[in-house]
Amino acid sequence: MLLDFWGCPTGYYLHQTECYRVFFEEVTYPEAEVACRVHGGILALPHSFMQSEFLESLVDYSEIKYSYNASSIWIGHRLENVSDTGFFDILLGRSHQTPSDIDGDCIVITKVDGKHTGWNTTDCGLTQANYICQLSKDLFL
Repeated sequence: MLLDFWGCPTGYYLHQTECYRVFFEEVTYPEAEVACRVHGGILALPHSFMQSEFLESLVDYSEIKYSYNASSIWIGHRLENVSDTGFFDILLGRSHQTPSDIDGDCIVITKVDGKHTGWNTTDCGLTQANYICQLSKDLFL
């Protein structure tokens, strides 16, 4: 596997100790989970406001680089694993909206007209969205 200067596989971007890559392929949540496992990782699991901001910036950068416009991007969090709305306040900062419409139990980063509109829930098996994979940089040392 070819690694970049920072120790991530080609096409992935380093943030803290993890490598991330946006895949512009619309699939269901279970299909995205499998695809990330095939690449040796998991769907991205941000656990801080800084990680959330990085992922939104990575989506923006990747859209420009690959001339693609994504409206929904899977991440690894599921509503059943989120115990209260305080989780969203910490993770997304006060400027973002906690998902108010519960349409399913899988979480996507959403965009409308190129602007991030927050995170929403949607049906895991029916909705198709792009996705972000996360790999541990330590796997490649």
